Amino acid sequence: MRERLVIGNWKMNPPTIADAVELARNVAERMPPGV
Repeated sequence: MRERLVIGNWKMNPPTIADAVELARNVAERMPPGV
């Protein structure tokens, strides 16, 4: 559920640096290599 919540709110400003880093990592993992 944590991932869905973060991805669902990716357009909003993350409340903390940790959330921003976690979001960036989740997005990077979903992107295909070479992009």
